[in-house]
Amino acid sequence: MAKTKFYKIAALGITLSMVISSAVFASTQSTGKASHSGKNNSAYGKNFNFKSKLDNLVTAGTITQAEEDAAINLITPTNGSQNGFQGGHNQIKTKLDSLVTAGTITSAQETAVLNLMTSAKGNGHNNTALKTGLDGLVTAGTITSDQETSILTALTPVNPASKKLDALVTAGTITSTQETAVLNLMTSAKGNGHNNTAFKTGLDGLVTAGTITSDQETSILTALTPVNPIKTKLDTLVTAGTITSSQETAMINALTPAKGAYNNHNIHFHN
Repeated sequence: MAKTKFYKIAALGITLSMVISSAVFASTQSTGKASHSGKNNSAYGKNFNFKSKLDNLVTAGTITQAEEDAAINLITPTNGSQNGFQGGHNQIKTKLDSLVTAGTITSAQETAVLNLMTSAKGNGHNNTALKTGLDGLVTAGTITSDQETSILTALTPVNPASKKLDALVTAGTITSTQETAVLNLMTSAKGNGHNNTAFKTGLDGLVTAGTITSDQETSILTALTPVNPIKTKLDTLVTAGTITSSQETAMINALTPAKGAYNNHNIHFHN
């Protein structure tokens, strides 16, 4: 399915985030194992403590200490998760190496880009600084405009929303034209303070206009609804017989923010 180069690069601006992921994982990533050792988990609120919530279940006899330890070891991410152009040097170099191997750029050009990214990383606006720097390399004749596009495409994170909608197009659930209409809608919804409501209202509008059907709207919402990553990981403990389904439910309820961040169709857009 063909898409314009602009759409691929513009994917930076419409990242679809799982609310429960940002609530749980962002906080644990900011401190690594620190949340396990007792520091406050600010993503859940001022005094939320990741481990203490599960400690309460141990105290109540809902789960054992061993079961708590197994859950925490499984769902606490390791340090070093990187996003966008701020990824680790090795990760970025690996992507650029693939361009060298494919003959898209030379080793000397790769070195120039890596040096540029080192300086761009120190700038508060990394994406902008990198694009500006690459433009400079094009002007200087170090790389061509086509090579700049290839580099940006290689280093641009895949837009999860676009990827999920691509799957619907591949399956024949929606057309590429309908996908474009939904992506455009998501771009406008992102700028609204009530993104989930604005997006759902927008989809309703597409149904009314005959752009998509009601069934297609349901398929789109289902595809874009966040999957609870905590549940996905705890499911493995249930499958292994380490914990029961009831204990899994108790853990998820304990770790889910009280304001209901994990609801159906709770689609959250952020930059």
